[in-house]
Amino acid sequence: MADYGNAAEFFGRYPAGATQVTTAQVHSNYLFYASRWIESALGGGFTLPFTATNQTALELVYTKALHFHRLRTLKADDSQELGGELDRWVSDIRCGASPMVLSSGETLFWSDASAQPGETAFSTAMNYNPVFTLDESERQEIDPNLLSDLRAVRE
Repeated sequence: MADYGNAAEFFGRYPAGATQVTTAQVHSNYLFYASRWIESALGGGFTLPFTATNQTALELVYTKALHFHRLRTLKADDSQELGGELDRWVSDIRCGASPMVLSSGETLFWSDASAQPGETAFSTAMNYNPVFTLDESERQEIDPNLLSDLRAVRE
């Protein structure tokens, strides 16, 4: 588990006077939980931990950290609006409408890492014919290439 961001950058985006929060609170509470939130929301489509060059991940973490702070201190309406915007942003990334942007300008889409409609997930055995089909049980056959590859591994 990695923590993304730091208190200095958080205060650079949201001045201490506006947030009224200490450096210790930013590290131990807000950035820690914001980092866990982004990993759980986007970890299914991207390799974790995110790198420091992933600008979208950092922006999400800082905004979510502010959201956690606002949940404790400001009106519920303000927090709900910010939380809703964060949820829409993550949803756009997950459905492939919005990319993760790296500091180099490279973009990463959720769809690049996941199976597309009609595709199967990557597997080391994906090129073998399936053993079990809709045919009668006595007519089921194991792919001969699979058998020879299994024998080669054992030898």
